[in-house]
Amino acid sequence: MKNNGESGGLDNPERDHLAAKMRRDGHSYKDIADKLGWNNPAGAHYAVQRAMKAIPKEPTRELIDMELARLNSMYVICTNILEAEHMVVSNGRLIFLGDTPLTDYGPILATLDRMLKIQERRAKIIGYDAPTKSRIEVITEDAMVTVMKDLELQIAELDKHSDMQATVDAPTQATTGTPTQATVDMPTQ
Repeated sequence: MKNNGESGGLDNPERDHLAAKMRRDGHSYKDIADKLGWNNPAGAHYAVQRAMKAIPKEPTRELIDMELARLNSMYVICTNILEAEHMVVSNGRLIFLGDTPLTDYGPILATLDRMLKIQERRAKIIGYDAPTKSRIEVITEDAMVTVMKDLELQIAELDKHSDMQATVDAPTQATTGTPTQATVDMPTQ
């Protein structure tokens, strides 16, 4: 008796776990459905999803190792692509520069980009990259009022000092009526 994988019937945690193991080993959902008796690949997919939900939320060493093994396999494939010769082909014909086939650098650059993504994913899993730290400063209304009061006091002090300087520098008249200038050196702050 086959089951579509949603509920009831032959579904059980052991079977779901087996489906997840098969998927980990690279089997397609169709292959898993055929071997474990689901009517269609969707049943196998649901089984793998149930198995994944049953896994504790903290990654286990086995899951980390599994993911790292997959990434290593992808990296090996990329290395093989990188080491292969890539020639420019146009309209089904090899393009030459003189007697030498022209090298196509597009696949090489695309492979290097893919390798960087694999390395980034590996670093994230292993924890090589330190978490980004951000500093967030919150200024409360009380703090803002205090700062404003301090600034107002400083402005008042400067105004007082400039008024005093203007008074000292103002022309004065002697008893004869002739304007005179008094100069006083004031210490600066």
